Amino acid sequence: MDKKLVIALEVDGYYYHREGTKQQERDLIKNKILKKYDIPLIRLKTVGSGEKEIIKKEIENIKL
Repeated sequence: MDKKLVIALEVDGYYYHREGTKQQERDLIKNKILKKYDIPLIRLKTVGSGEKEIIKKEIENIKL
């Protein structure tokens, strides 16, 4: 075990992540950084469901 970042998790609220906002600009930068370092991002919606299963599946798919 080490302290290597293996996955990122974000909960998206509709208002702050909609197109044309400052948050969307920051999200684009964050997405580029995560992609550059090959770190998968799990995005969950505040109005979604089944989050536990989604997270579990993604963690199980991580290739260490």
